[in-house]
Amino acid sequence: MRTLRFGWVISGLLLAGCSTTTVKSPDAPVPTSTFQLRILHINDHHSRLAPDDGQVLRVDGKETDVILGGFPRVVSAFAHLRDPSIATLTLHAGDAITGDLYFTLFHGEADADLMNQICFDAFEVGNHEFDAGDAGLKRFLDFLSKPIWQCNTPVLGANVHPTVGVSPLSMFGAEDYLKPSIVIERDGTRIGIVGVDVASKTKTSSSPDAGTQFEDERGAAQREIDTLRGQGIEHIVLMSHIGYRNDLKLVPQLHGVDAVIGATRIRCWDQVLLILGWRLLVSTPALHTTRTAS
Repeated sequence: MRTLRFGWVISGLLLAGCSTTTVKSPDAPVPTSTFQLRILHINDHHSRLAPDDGQVLRVDGKETDVILGGFPRVVSAFAHLRDPSIATLTLHAGDAITGDLYFTLFHGEADADLMNQICFDAFEVGNHEFDAGDAGLKRFLDFLSKPIWQCNTPVLGANVHPTVGVSPLSMFGAEDYLKPSIVIERDGTRIGIVGVDVASKTKTSSSPDAGTQFEDERGAAQREIDTLRGQGIEHIVLMSHIGYRNDLKLVPQLHGVDAVIGATRIRCWDQVLLILGWRLLVSTPALHTTRTAS
């Protein structure tokens, strides 16, 4: 039996407000070998590409004006945290666009160009990706896949089902733009990545096309996990854009997932849950390019 081991440290652009909880298990199975995987991830940058210089933090007891975030700093943080000797995944858990004038002016192209400076291994769609309808999401994903960058970042959404032949996201097939899961190999080990979006919030607060269906998150996630396990994939990461508290409710209902990379939180949280004797990491950094999680 080979076990996936995560070395996780929130080592971002701002550490204040992060919380980490670890649950130790004396009964956890003892692995015969270990595969170490580093996951670098962000979420909810909401087109906030420039640094925010309007923040005040208390430093050494004094209120201090600080400049936080900005996507160029995220790019630098990812470059700093990459280690050729450690198997690494780079993930974005959704809500890349809307929320700043960069989106109003460039409709996601500026976001895509900066995201391609990192070349994410996977991007999970969030509810705000649908704020401009299926056509708006397609436009952003076309920017993201511009040939000049040669990144070809897979876009995930296991519970998102645009109408084939009708939605701009699926004019020719169900997986024209969105895939339920992918498999990536690192150091000879295959890793499955599944993505789910928050169903009810996307339908009620965003603007997906009328025919685009959003399946129950748990059912879609477990189906893809089972599919990957059936292919012999031992290590599975779930990218979940449903919110940290919902993640903590969802995880005990799932079987066969090793880590959950979450989103939608404005604070940064890590927690290790004890599920059936296994320790499972649930990690959610914060929004607006102020934190990067590793």
